[in-house]
Amino acid sequence: KADLDAKNKLAEDAKNQANEANAKAKADAEAKIKADAEAKQKLENESKSKAQLAADAAKAKADAEAKQKADALAKNKIDADAKAQLLADAAKAKADAEAKAKAETDAKNNSSKTAAEKALADAKALADAKAQKKLENDAKLKAAQVAKALAEEEMRKENLRKAKLAAEIAANKNVIAPKKTEASGIKISTENKAANDELFKQKVTQANADFIDKNYLKAKVEYVEAKELKPSAVYLTFNIVECNRLLALQQNGGATKIAKTTVNTDNTDELFNTKVNQGNTDFSAKEYAKAKENYIEAKQLKPSAIALSSKINECNKLIAQQANQAAFKPAQVALENSAENNALVTKYGEGVHTENIDEPNKKTLQVIVVKNNRAIEYKKIMYKYGTYYFKNGVSIASDVFAKETGK
Repeated sequence: KADLDAKNKLAEDAKNQANEANAKAKADAEAKIKADAEAKQKLENESKSKAQLAADAAKAKADAEAKQKADALAKNKIDADAKAQLLADAAKAKADAEAKAKAETDAKNNSSKTAAEKALADAKALADAKAQKKLENDAKLKAAQVAKALAEEEMRKENLRKAKLAAEIAANKNVIAPKKTEASGIKISTENKAANDELFKQKVTQANADFIDKNYLKAKVEYVEAKELKPSAVYLTFNIVECNRLLALQQNGGATKIAKTTVNTDNTDELFNTKVNQGNTDFSAKEYAKAKENYIEAKQLKPSAIALSSKINECNKLIAQQANQAAFKPAQVALENSAENNALVTKYGEGVHTENIDEPNKKTLQVIVVKNNRAIEYKKIMYKYGTYYFKNGVSIASDVFAKETGK
């Protein structure tokens, strides 16, 4: 049994040794396989790394070459663009210089052309203005001659009537007015003064209506007849003279109207100043009609020159004053010891007598002052363009009128 146990133990040991040897052999084999595999993998890895490195190196080289080529291309493009820009800038500069030179040449040519055209237009405007002025002056001269002739004839008749009336008054102190006038043949009643006054008003009213209708010939006849009915109505003489003036204008086709002067706009200021200066010169010389014409022509050149309106109004006022003085001067006879004086004294009596007279183109405040059998006739005539004052037909200042009439 001991031997068997020993034998079994030996066998067990041998078995165990064999198992261990097999296990060791197996482990060695597995380790070798693993080592071989690792070695193989390592070789493969090393081989792969070398290939990758080669590939990476090749790629890096290719990238470097590509970049170098791209940089060269970019540099070439930049150089080309810069060259093209330089060429474009040079071409543009040349074109600009040529355009500027052409513009300067054109401007110079146009300036010369414009100066020549302006000089021609100015000369034409001046010639037209002179021709127009001559036509207007000729028409005005003709109208003035006709008006003067009519006014002189009217004043001759008026003076003749006054002389005849004075003779009749001297012959008969009780006669108020002639039985029949030479001019119109109107019968004037010495018995019914109210009827005479009524007829006078009718005549004046009709004359005013005719004047408004521009029937100046008919209005003139009515004013003349009214004047014969009331010789003391001195203001009617001015109405008659005004009718004569307007009749003369109608006969000349209104040729005395100031025509607008067409001028080159570039020369307006120069012509405007010339007209104003000439107007001022005429005004200083008391040539108010000429001054007015120049002021009107200047205002037509510059309608915004409002200051000229006052100058034109002042000319109108002075022209009317000159016309009144010219109209009344030939007929001015001292009212004292005259037919008019006697008629006024008889009609009004002692004291101050006021009468307002409305007419189409004016309003008149008439004040008759009778003192010590002497009559003085004052008038305040109001037009749209101004107010004028008279004493027995002679122009006076407003303060003289106010002082002597209290009005």
